[in-house]
Amino acid sequence: MALRTDYPYDEALSDIENLFRRTVKDEASRKDLLNYIEKCKKQKTVTFRHIHEKYVKYTNDYKDYPTLSSKDKEMIDDLFHFWG
Repeated sequence: MALRTDYPYDEALSDIENLFRRTVKDEASRKDLLNYIEKCKKQKTVTFRHIHEKYVKYTNDYKDYPTLSSKDKEMIDDLFHFWG
């Protein structure tokens, strides 16, 4: 697996937003995560470690462990590489 050569913040945030919309079932948790993504957009940065911690807390609190596609896993690897 090869990492991307670049991962612009707007593309990264869009990818994370799409992941949350597809995988986070609890509406309040999804709204909280998406609101944080909006804050990141305004700051033009991706605080991926914090975003990842919030997502992992959600999955543990709600026992919601979605099966991620290989594309999702590659995206997460890329996010950690560029923004983690």
